[in-house]
Amino acid sequence: MPAIQHLPGFTEIALCVRGMDVRVYESDVVTGPAFVLIHGFGVSSRYFGPLATELSKYGRVLVLDLPGFGDTHDPDKSPRITGFAHVVNATIRELDVKDPVLVGHSMGTQVTVEALERAPGLALGAVLAAPVVNDRERGPWLLLWRFIQSAVKEPPSSAWDSIVGFTRTTPRWLLSNYFPMLRYRIGEHLKGSDVPVVVVGGSEDRIAPPDWCHRLAEVRDGIDVVIIDGEAHEMIHTAPVAVAHAAMRLAGHPLAPGLPPCGD
Repeated sequence: MPAIQHLPGFTEIALCVRGMDVRVYESDVVTGPAFVLIHGFGVSSRYFGPLATELSKYGRVLVLDLPGFGDTHDPDKSPRITGFAHVVNATIRELDVKDPVLVGHSMGTQVTVEALERAPGLALGAVLAAPVVNDRERGPWLLLWRFIQSAVKEPPSSAWDSIVGFTRTTPRWLLSNYFPMLRYRIGEHLKGSDVPVVVVGGSEDRIAPPDWCHRLAEVRDGIDVVIIDGEAHEMIHTAPVAVAHAAMRLAGHPLAPGLPPCGD
């Protein structure tokens, strides 16, 4: 199989889940804790490269391209957040992933929370990085403006991976998923799960600002908050070590100085 340029050391797996095209990129390391990475709106597995590479030092990592994103084909009908969550859970079962930590970013946090609610006991915990949508800013044009405000704070490498993701997603598919994302009330659904959760935010993120991250963490017990100073919306790309620390802590393997990678 040809090398995957944006995820070196990963193998591509093509699946058909509930009649939909899914791509999974799995790390060569398959021992240790397991992590399932779920991308956000309009993008793909591509921008998870730095975080996936970091986590693959310590365990099994699977990075998803949900139906209609990345190199997958558009389904005939949009599965919305609930449908994407079913895809995530079915993929976990199909690939026999034991006790994974789910790591969702942006819209992927909604999919993650829905997956937890739909399949209790399937995942060990979850990292919600830059969760959407801020409960005080649900307007479609305001969210777009917040995206622009955050985007200008991203480095070129992070912005480029997002641009590539958007160019591979059809306008029809973007529109069909934008408004369901706006309507999804992540806080209410988060109450429906009881696994440990870490909400990760960036101090410069205008889409998921720190005050929103803290309000979200108050919906139930068992939710911690980590705010990464100086980071904007795509901290999974620009601060992968900090996000990896949060994920490893949920997996029961907090990273300490000198901790050897899995297999050493």
